[in-house]
Amino acid sequence: MFQWSYFFLYIVLGFATGYTNPAVPHGREKPISSLYGVFALISIVGFIGSVFTFGIFWGIATAIELGIGYYFGRRISVGDVDHYPS
Repeated sequence: MFQWSYFFLYIVLGFATGYTNPAVPHGREKPISSLYGVFALISIVGFIGSVFTFGIFWGIATAIELGIGYYFGRRISVGDVDHYPS
């Protein structure tokens, strides 16, 4: 049975990791970027825990969920890159 709670947990963790990534266009600062390491560490520990608890298939599913969340968090974090001069 699919666990929706884990699905949302890993999507949110991926989103938080992507959003707090400090690599943003020049001239843009985010105070929340100081939490990037915390969210990344929690995501890695969660991924490893998922692999050892539920097996490799759910580990792959977890990695995909983290990736989807990271992608959307990163897209929102960076925003429209064209508006930021190099």
